[in-house]
Amino acid sequence: MLTPRLDPDELAALVRAVIEPARPVEAIVSALLRELEARCPGRVNPRPTWFFSKAGGMLGTMMVVYASLHEYIMLYGCPIETEGFSGRHRPQLWDFVLAGEVWTHAADELTARRHGPGECSYLAPGQATHSRLAQGTFILEYARGPIPAMLPFGLLEVATSTLDLRTLTQTLREYTRCVTRSLWHELRGSPR
Repeated sequence: MLTPRLDPDELAALVRAVIEPARPVEAIVSALLRELEARCPGRVNPRPTWFFSKAGGMLGTMMVVYASLHEYIMLYGCPIETEGFSGRHRPQLWDFVLAGEVWTHAADELTARRHGPGECSYLAPGQATHSRLAQGTFILEYARGPIPAMLPFGLLEVATSTLDLRTLTQTLREYTRCVTRSLWHELRGSPR
């Protein structure tokens, strides 16, 4: 197994560093992308773009920031409220709240856990939650594990329910571009 290049504790500190009380989410995202590029030179997607994502019933917008076969960073959120099923995945997932509020609960929990800016919601392998993103919520999601195993969850609704071929193509293109970039750097043995 490849050694992860990213550390959830470092990502948590980075998220807390770019969040300021009245800072608009656009400014938080810009600062976050600059900091990630500074800490992971050459690994961050050089042309990140926002596009729709529909998975587990949640409709939002996402940006692939970094991806390899064993980890990814993406930004995800929605200016209007959305909710759905987290899915059960083999990788670990950390969702760091940039703005807004994330609510989660497992099937056996009768009270929701609430996570605000700078806080993290963690999903262990094989676990699942019902998740709600309040209006204006955006997160940095970090996943570690066999990422290709998550692709059916991330693409199935787009391919079968919404029939949004543009989003399907954008998702595959962005992920493939980032993975190719990551593999190229690993083959060269370059930290960049």
